Amino acid sequence: MNLMIEATYENGVFRPVVQVPWLTEGRRVTITVEDEAEIQKREAAFRRQMKEEGRIVQFPPSEEPPPANFTPIKIIGKPLSETIIEERR
Repeated sequence: MNLMIEATYENGVFRPVVQVPWLTEGRRVTITVEDEAEIQKREAAFRRQMKEEGRIVQFPPSEEPPPANFTPIKIIGKPLSETIIEERR
């Protein structure tokens, strides 16, 4: 299974920010380290490119919870995932 998780490097040890239930004590894993600053620079460049190309006008603010009066739209019919699976066959 491949899973991307955040971790903090402390005293020579990577400590996951969240618990990973399937990861047992002593299990070997491979870790790829990405610097948060580099990720943010890459995302900013992507957003800038999307705006310059006119593909998007404004990105929604991240980490912002939905308004208190938000209610999802109810859609009648089968789930979209089923439709996508059928079209791929």
